Amino acid sequence: ERALVALAQENIGLCAEARGELDSALASFQAQQVGSFYRERSLWNQARIYAKKKDTKKAIELYKELLSKASPQSALRDDVANRLAVLEQ
Repeated sequence: ERALVALAQENIGLCAEARGELDSALASFQAQQVGSFYRERSLWNQARIYAKKKDTKKAIELYKELLSKASPQSALRDDVANRLAVLEQ
């Protein structure tokens, strides 16, 4: 049940992001943090939103946190490393 709630929160956040409601999207992604997989997705989504809001410092902080805590097999690792490299230029 908790996984379904986390998935629903992510989808709500993605819809808000698509409407340009970045603060609402961020709130949904912050509420999504359940379990290790969803925590990774939540941090990734939050970092993307902070980057869109031009809060580069916070986006970098979250991407670094994600890299430090993510499993070596995480599907998000390469994307996070690439996004982090772009933001740190």
